[in-house]
Amino acid sequence: MKTSEVSIIFHQTDVTEFMKVMSDPNPIYQSVEAAKNFGFKTMPLPPTMPLVAYKLLNLPWQLTEPILHRKQECSYHQTMYIGETYKAHIYLTEHTERKGFYLVKQSLVIVDMQGKLCFEGNYQIVCGGVI
Repeated sequence: MKTSEVSIIFHQTDVTEFMKVMSDPNPIYQSVEAAKNFGFKTMPLPPTMPLVAYKLLNLPWQLTEPILHRKQECSYHQTMYIGETYKAHIYLTEHTERKGFYLVKQSLVIVDMQGKLCFEGNYQIVCGGVI
């Protein structure tokens, strides 16, 4: 199963808010000028920030309780920047029963407008079932 693909654009204010929560004073996330001074074309996204795209997608499946987060792995394939359009979707890659529970693997994939992979987040969840 797979979600519909959505277009997303991250803005400077998104990065600023994210970095406040992370308490990271790195200057490349403070201003476009600072990022350019460090050799970036504009402000880059922090490596884990693309995870916020998860909340923009509607899952066509539902996990039943109990729901436990088991493992998470993120791969940042290329630098992502504010003001650029990306496409994101989530797909269910694994759904197996084990000892009366289900092991579910969901993958968030973000590509640029040329279709090049930018970010991949894989999540393993233990739950009561998938409907």
